Amino acid sequence: KFENGWLSVCDPLKVKIDGGDDLSKGKVGKPVRFTIDVTEAGNVKPSVTATGPTALQAVQMKNDRSRYTVEFVPWEVGEHKVSVQLADDHVIGSPFQIDVDKSVESRMVVATGDGTRIAYVGEEAKFELEAMQSGLLDLDAFQCTVQGVRSTANATLLDVGDGRYVGSYVPQFVGAYLLRILLYGNDVPGSPFKVTVYVKADAKKCRLDPRSTLAKADGLLVGKPVNFRVSTKDAGMGKLDVSATSPRGRALRVFMADDGDGNLSFRFEADEPGRHVVRVTWSGENIPGSPFKVKIWPPPNPKKVRAEGPGLHDCGVGDLGEFSVSAKDAGYGTLTVRVHGIKDAFKIQLAESVGGIVRATYSPQEPGDYTIVIRWDDTEIPGSPFNVKITDPSAMENDEVDVRARKSRRSRRIGERDVDDGEEVERKPRVIGRIQSTKEVKRPERARAMTPDPPKAAEKEEKKKKKKK
Repeated sequence: KFENGWLSVCDPLKVKIDGGDDLSKGKVGKPVRFTIDVTEAGNVKPSVTATGPTALQAVQMKNDRSRYTVEFVPWEVGEHKVSVQLADDHVIGSPFQIDVDKSVESRMVVATGDGTRIAYVGEEAKFELEAMQSGLLDLDAFQCTVQGVRSTANATLLDVGDGRYVGSYVPQFVGAYLLRILLYGNDVPGSPFKVTVYVKADAKKCRLDPRSTLAKADGLLVGKPVNFRVSTKDAGMGKLDVSATSPRGRALRVFMADDGDGNLSFRFEADEPGRHVVRVTWSGENIPGSPFKVKIWPPPNPKKVRAEGPGLHDCGVGDLGEFSVSAKDAGYGTLTVRVHGIKDAFKIQLAESVGGIVRATYSPQEPGDYTIVIRWDDTEIPGSPFNVKITDPSAMENDEVDVRARKSRRSRRIGERDVDDGEEVERKPRVIGRIQSTKEVKRPERARAMTPDPPKAAEKEEKKKKKKK
């Protein structure tokens, strides 16, 4: 053989091969090793090829002077041929036939995927098998079973190539199952796998406790906790996530507590007024009503409540008393208006708030002194209590009639001369706002003389005629 321009003389018959059983049988995934000694055969490098049932195998060869160590890893099951040549001639025994056994070690197969630990009723559960270190395996080499307390599920296996396999099964009942994966009758690592079957997550079946402050969304104040509770016991298996966002888009810290039996409680505190957004999801889907828009109010400030109107001053019986209360800048609170005085004398009617202003009306039925107390969130507002005096105009008119009757009787006792020469006093009512008052009006005697008493006039006329005669 010519090598580097030199003629080398070799004798393939003198090559010594030492491999033991590796040159007759092997196992998929396990290296096949043997040595080649060319000391007596001539200083020529041997050539080695390994061929499997479908393809060539990668061969590694290392030399130590005239000794060579050969190694390759069979990745196919079946007969392999190993050819050892020296100067293109086979050495004694070449090509060697090596039978790679199918009895692969099950520990070289790895099972992964959610289907090895969790599954859902009526849903396909999947798992994967990786046997790249075990060579090409027939599907018949595997056996997969899914055994439950109430039932079993059929498992199927699909070869996707490159030593990978995909298995699947569909459980029909909730409960605990065992997934067993065998390779040539031996359990792969982790087998049998404990699988829990749940009902698939259904966000529509989650319920927000109607007693929660988040459900009422009324009276939520800055600095006070917002509490709510979510029930997931009928929503299957899933994950509940809650987030709260301030009006400026800042994430708030939400505290969670597991109350057991599928109920979870949450709490967060808002540090600024405005509309907050609370999102509650079950396995990534919004529960009914989510996202929740929550109005957070500033704390109540009774000092900013203003009450005004004529109804907060004196009034007459039967008149309509009116006043208004403005709380648009006073935060969130409860408006209470109470009347202290004669029982059931009058009741105050409050109209619905418009723009933070409440209109109040009342119609008193009994005269007297009353007190109107206005509170905002149990604290009196500026000016409260308001003292109101209720008068009765009809009673005043009756008093005036009595006075006039007494004066008339006294005038008749004085005589006609006093009536002719004097002035009569008459009282007429005058209305100021809703309060009636009185004023004296004097009328001269001559206005009354235009309608004299008929008997007296005739007598005077008779006296004048007698004088002229």
